[in-house]
Amino acid sequence: MKALLKTIVVLFIAVAISVSIPQSAIATQKQKCTKLPMVALSSDVNENTKLGGHLTSHIYTTRPQRPYEEYGHQGKTLWKNEQDWYDDYAEFANSKISCDVSPQEGYKIEVTINHKKPIEIYYCNQQDSQGVCSEYTTRMSEKTKYILRGVKYQHREIWIVLTAFPKST
Repeated sequence: MKALLKTIVVLFIAVAISVSIPQSAIATQKQKCTKLPMVALSSDVNENTKLGGHLTSHIYTTRPQRPYEEYGHQGKTLWKNEQDWYDDYAEFANSKISCDVSPQEGYKIEVTINHKKPIEIYYCNQQDSQGVCSEYTTRMSEKTKYILRGVKYQHREIWIVLTAFPKST
């Protein structure tokens, strides 16, 4: 009888504790960011803008796909071409940065990754009427800043690569 009563008390306490724990205190499931399907998809230059990102603002050979006043090339560091972006992203994909599997809309993760070796980039001094860099200075970059953001997509929250840019040295 004592054993049964003890079991009931233990179960009652366990239920009371589980009910009183706020949802925010429960550990969230994490995964390597670049293994999340929509992060990988949003790293594709052609898909990024559709998902709400603006990578094209930082690639010289790609016309910015957002309003030029805000997302044009002028005043930004640029990869020389799309392949340089994909090479850079491959380094990020090898990082151990983890994300909550289910982000909240508007949340951001900002991280700077060091390059294995310095890369040549452009700094845009002037852009044309379409937002494309028309005058640039060559610089070197040893790091890239990545900004991932939680966005609403098809009635659920997902992570995307909002933007990334090489940092000038």
